[in-house]
Amino acid sequence: MERLSGYDSTFLFFETPTQHQHFVGLTILNPDTEGANYTFESFKAELQRRLPLVPQFRKRVYPVPFNLGRPVWADDPNFEIDNHIRRIQAPAPGGRRELAELAAAAAGTPMRRDRPLWEWLLVEGLEDGRVALIQKYQHSMMDGFTGSQIRFHMCELEPGAHKEVPADTWKPEPTPTGRQLLLGSLRSIPAKLRFFALLIATVRILAAGSVRRLRTPKAERISMKAPRAPWNRAISAERAVSFVKTDLAEVKEIKNAFGVKVNDVVLAVAGGALRRYLEKHDALPDLSLVAVVPINGHEVSQLEEVINQNGVMRSTLGTDIADPVQRLHRVAESTRRAKSAYVGIDFLLTWAEYFPANFLNLVTRLVSSLRVADHIPMSGPQNLTVSNVPGWFAPLYTFGLRIEASYPFAQVMHGNGLLAAVLSNNGDMDWGFIACKELMPDIEELAESVPLEVAELLSAARALA
Repeated sequence: MERLSGYDSTFLFFETPTQHQHFVGLTILNPDTEGANYTFESFKAELQRRLPLVPQFRKRVYPVPFNLGRPVWADDPNFEIDNHIRRIQAPAPGGRRELAELAAAAAGTPMRRDRPLWEWLLVEGLEDGRVALIQKYQHSMMDGFTGSQIRFHMCELEPGAHKEVPADTWKPEPTPTGRQLLLGSLRSIPAKLRFFALLIATVRILAAGSVRRLRTPKAERISMKAPRAPWNRAISAERAVSFVKTDLAEVKEIKNAFGVKVNDVVLAVAGGALRRYLEKHDALPDLSLVAVVPINGHEVSQLEEVINQNGVMRSTLGTDIADPVQRLHRVAESTRRAKSAYVGIDFLLTWAEYFPANFLNLVTRLVSSLRVADHIPMSGPQNLTVSNVPGWFAPLYTFGLRIEASYPFAQVMHGNGLLAAVLSNNGDMDWGFIACKELMPDIEELAESVPLEVAELLSAARALA
């Protein structure tokens, strides 16, 4: 039995029938890989064989009675592999549109809490003969970094490689009783006595941040208010997704030509795509959109028991700038300043230990049921999240099938009904966009604009040579 951290727990308490807290990965697999011999049954059998490598796959969440403490992970005595992997046929003609609709349907379907919080869906019948794997995980069990660790156990660097797996001797531990759950939550009370010391540290950090902001020239500050975009409203349960592939070498060429970071190029391209979308829909605000950008904190955090260790910074996307090069430089300056003001991940995760579960759950449900975001700008100082996750730089195979693309789709929230994520994949950059379908039914326009934005920046970069 393992208690969830305060931060990991929030992904359970923030979940409502319309605000799902899981993310989805869409992986395109080639069944014609040498030596693969793909069948659904062989794929499922290999997943079953590798379960000892990922113990979390057989654990479920047990809430503390009355939400008087953080829930725990414990073995699911009723675990059945057939509850977590299934196959479907793609609707004809099995193209990108049909695949996007299947991924969106998976993203818009809640996950059952009475079993481990993950699902795999194998999609057959695609028009190019490929197979798609739609993977779905509740965010409380992993973030982008821990997801890459699971990928390590499920993938190989060579086709036909046989991963060594220890013998499966798993026997479920006893199911925790309500009394055990309550008593366990009481043991965490002494740790909460550090609250006042944390409060003092918070005041100091906020004061230092205010001083730093006042010393920054006004023209260079990231606004503490973000303009309202069409997706900054209350969300419904349905999702829409789109995806596209770009060349990582081209992005690096742009990066080197202008002396910026890969992440700066990603943000500038996203800003350009959003500008095109908003101009087409006559909704481009005078002020730039602002993005929340997750930062991997696993390398610096000392809190090993926390699964999700993503910090965040804020950056302008330069949507108010027509010239793509000027936009890129503006974004690069914004991220440089944001990093200098970044607050340590352990500080943020420690604060999460004090979030009262019942209060979070109540507020979240009220915000959702009353559609508060339709009346109050809940997006705060940001409009959306843009995430860039490092992937892998060599051909990768899962259960013998070559991975040809891997598109990420994370969760959207009330007031922030759009998210963009990028995952590098063997020389490619795989872009995934997800939104509330009610607010952005035409999300494919964003994916279509990404290659155009990369081409403009690449042309400008080569003109410097």
